[in-house]
Amino acid sequence: MDCIFLEGVTLRGHHGVYSEETRLGQRFVFDVACYLDFATAPDHDDVSDTVNYEAIYAVLERIATGEPVHLIETLAEHIADALFSAFGRVQRIDVTVTKPEAPLPMVAGRVGVRISRQRPA
Repeated sequence: MDCIFLEGVTLRGHHGVYSEETRLGQRFVFDVACYLDFATAPDHDDVSDTVNYEAIYAVLERIATGEPVHLIETLAEHIADALFSAFGRVQRIDVTVTKPEAPLPMVAGRVGVRISRQRPA
């Protein structure tokens, strides 16, 4: 299986459990990997034989900056669902959501979630 990925995409959203998070918003960092077969793409040198990463970004941005959710687990799931809906060729999706400014008493480090989903049957 081949993979198209976007890593380190930083977007501002209003997701979180605490009212300050949803009111003020914060940065989220996303890594998205879409798995599909694009073995014929190099033969034709045509984007229609693959999935355009700009289109992946557009879906990611719409969900990440859209309707607030409490859990980043929910956010990751919404992103995966939207990508499956948008791109019928994609068979597996990995989504990582990181909150660099999570309200924790940490000096350094990251918190986040990572999900891996197969196309529903």
